[in-house]
Amino acid sequence: LRAWSLIGLKKSRQALKLLVTTAPGKAPGGKKEKKGKAKDKATIILHTLHAALINELLGRNADAEKLYLSVNQKNRSLRVVQLLGALYERTGKPEKAQALYDDYLKAQPGSQFLGEALKRLKSGKRGSLKTYSVSDGAAEVLFGIAGSLRQRNLQETAMVLGRLALFLKPQFPAMQILLGDTLETTNQLEPALGIYSSIKRNSSFSWPARLRIGSVLNKLERTEDAVTHLSRMADDRKTDPAPLISLGDILRGHERFKEAAKAYDQALSRIKNPEPRHWNLLYARGIAFERSKQWPRAEADFLSALKFKPEQPYVLNYLGYSWIDKGLYLDRAQGMIEKAAKLRPNDGYIIDSLGWVHYRLGRFEAASRELERAVELRPEDPIINDHLGDAYWRVGRKREAAFQWNRSLTLNPEKELISQINRKLKNGLGDDNETAKKPGDEG
Repeated sequence: LRAWSLIGLKKSRQALKLLVTTAPGKAPGGKKEKKGKAKDKATIILHTLHAALINELLGRNADAEKLYLSVNQKNRSLRVVQLLGALYERTGKPEKAQALYDDYLKAQPGSQFLGEALKRLKSGKRGSLKTYSVSDGAAEVLFGIAGSLRQRNLQETAMVLGRLALFLKPQFPAMQILLGDTLETTNQLEPALGIYSSIKRNSSFSWPARLRIGSVLNKLERTEDAVTHLSRMADDRKTDPAPLISLGDILRGHERFKEAAKAYDQALSRIKNPEPRHWNLLYARGIAFERSKQWPRAEADFLSALKFKPEQPYVLNYLGYSWIDKGLYLDRAQGMIEKAAKLRPNDGYIIDSLGWVHYRLGRFEAASRELERAVELRPEDPIINDHLGDAYWRVGRKREAAFQWNRSLTLNPEKELISQINRKLKNGLGDDNETAKKPGDEG
């Protein structure tokens, strides 16, 4: 902030001298700094970034480029990529901008934040000639500090600095996204909705902000508004799967599984060649198929997800549990669930599956031990408590079984489970291993 204040006073030399950094603990020229003046890596990166911005403001584009590249090599971030890319676009170097964006997207293939820049390059348009002002630079400083505070979970202070940054630079999409996300995280949903909605449509941040609007509308229990909003987004960009994935997630969360499966179908139709990063989409669609009683399609999706991510514990657990529940491929299913339990030993849902494997194979003592541990990890889950009741009954601990079943009824179970439990409380368990639906649709 001091450096930008000096720029405002037209003291550019002093401003840049203030920001010059070499090695930690060294002053310009290699002299050792006084005690207490050492700069850590994060400070060096921050100072270098703002030296680049100031050089760009002063028209020293070559120096600015070198400094941006230095920051990008030490700590590549979306913000640095956007700033350097904008410099390339403004100075007539579209090939360098394209290479920079492509390199970033290789590392972050799901990023939605470079869409407008890529469209601009494709159309042959040059980026905006607008460069930074002093107030813009000060806002950028506040943005960097707010982001750092956010990472340290200092949400309130981050929001104060975010508001101040937007006072200095009202149209600052990166800050608007950060502030909106912080508001959303702290459950201030209406203000978050307002911030996301204030981002202009010609910004690279507009599309991701619109996706977040769909999420916030759902959190505000405006589900149909969210569905309509995301459906319109899907129509706006007929090749982008992102709005359909978000739509599917919302519908699945509301147990509208057939509709969710349809949304995921449409999303996958927009992905020409699925890659390993799409495992979670296949997994989500598999859950939607399974819960809407389309088991063959669900099984195919789970197996496809595992081809991409063979060690993914939630897919291993869900498919293994489903096979056990259907009496299929018991040895293979047991191995999958045991692998999942090794990968996630403190996940109550997975430990429940491990207990249920033992139960279905008639190993009731082992089932009781694992299901007791699952209840310790997930005491609020009605299905896991019900499973433990079943295991207790099988080993002759019938009072404890009744206690677990009654406890399950207090945990807001679904209607199907309520009827099963009431039947068991009245008649106990017969010779068949009565089962319930699976808990914890993770992912």
